[in-house]
Amino acid sequence: MVKKLINELKWCGLIHIDLRYDKKNEFKIIEVNPRVWSSIEASNRVGVNFPYLYVLSSINYNYGRPKYKHEEFSNNTGLIKILKAKIKRNKNTHFPKHHLLKNIVDDPTPQLYSFVFKYLNKILKNNKFLKIFKYDVY
Repeated sequence: MVKKLINELKWCGLIHIDLRYDKKNEFKIIEVNPRVWSSIEASNRVGVNFPYLYVLSSINYNYGRPKYKHEEFSNNTGLIKILKAKIKRNKNTHFPKHHLLKNIVDDPTPQLYSFVFKYLNKILKNNKFLKIFKYDVY
């Protein structure tokens, strides 16, 4: 299904495709994002560095299929959902061994960078001087 979509779109580059099971237990494509996804940390953690592979592809460097290991991983949103389910005493939920919170504790730099620039962008967007010049900070 995904290969067919990519071929029909003649897609070249990073893409994130969300799939969900329907009531008949069949996969359905629910979202296609032509950008790096928010759970990129999970991919990197298991050994697949998509931004690096994208750069290699863009310079026509031939590389083999990345070696990766299967691990459960949760970002902060997923962790909150798990906590809510635990509070409701849902016995089918469990905490993944790896989650973004552990990565933040191990190395807070990326999260701090993201936090600072997210709020710096909001502050600067509200600045009347910058609005005159239609300047946007990323």
